[in-house]
Amino acid sequence: MNPFFKDNNIAVVSGCNDNYIPYLAVLLKSLMQHFSEENNYDIILLEFGITQENRDKILRMASRESRHVSVRFYDVSEELKINTENWNIGRWSIELWITLLAPYILTDYAKVVYMDCDVINQSDIAQLYKEDIEHYLVGAVRLLGRSVWNYNGFMLEAAVTFRDNPPMEHISSYFNNGIMLLNLEE
Repeated sequence: MNPFFKDNNIAVVSGCNDNYIPYLAVLLKSLMQHFSEENNYDIILLEFGITQENRDKILRMASRESRHVSVRFYDVSEELKINTENWNIGRWSIELWITLLAPYILTDYAKVVYMDCDVINQSDIAQLYKEDIEHYLVGAVRLLGRSVWNYNGFMLEAAVTFRDNPPMEHISSYFNNGIMLLNLEE
């Protein structure tokens, strides 16, 4: 899949099925409320099982926003079928597999911002996209709640103590995979 815009292309990817269309609409609206006219926003929806009616609703909503926005759907059903037969998906969600498939589908992109479709965006996503993650696979935020849980169970006092003075040996490698900057070249 090729980038939609040639210049100032900010690529955003999300995975979705028909059950999450209302949440996807909120994500897209929240993204578009914070777009700047100096960038072009290339939104790619890696989907499995979205009806044509719901696709049309999303595209109509996006077309009203700006000439600097492209929303495209890419059906990953075949890729999911092939790869889930070959890989042991275990307890991982289909959405996680979609994230793992992104580098193989978006081969003409250097990097993309991946966002779960149930996220509400509160700033221009271009700020995250423009972060330098050269030599890293992923730009993400550590999952503080998981580190606190591993350290002392999840209680408010433990969370506040951990936040203010984290014992470094207890910082886990878990990270929030709901919003990530993916270095597809790496």
